[in-house]
Amino acid sequence: MNTLLIKQPISELILEMRRSIEDRNLNFNFHSEFLLHSSNNIMKEMVDRFEFDKNYLINGVIDRKAEIPHFKVYNILEMFNFDKQLLKVPKKVPDYDYRLGDVKKFDKPINLKDKLNFFEVNL
Repeated sequence: MNTLLIKQPISELILEMRRSIEDRNLNFNFHSEFLLHSSNNIMKEMVDRFEFDKNYLINGVIDRKAEIPHFKVYNILEMFNFDKQLLKVPKKVPDYDYRLGDVKKFDKPINLKDKLNFFEVNL
């Protein structure tokens, strides 16, 4: 199954439905159910900003699944500025944003070494 690596606490924000968009500069040409792999890398500034307990965050595991019902291509800056509130963390204008839905956490996480972007996992 397709799996996407996402840094913490972004992965946790997605689970809590405090973030419903994943922005990337790559077009994955993929729009269905996928697994979320919570990276071993933690974005400290985001942990502080959203007041997460760093010890609470689970890292280096596949621990949830979601779906991408649709995505958006940013052709003009005005489109990005309109969606900026939803993105929560953009440092630069992304080329694509993937709308996430139906996020579910697994009862038992699956340990896995980090890989980049989307990758295939056989469960």
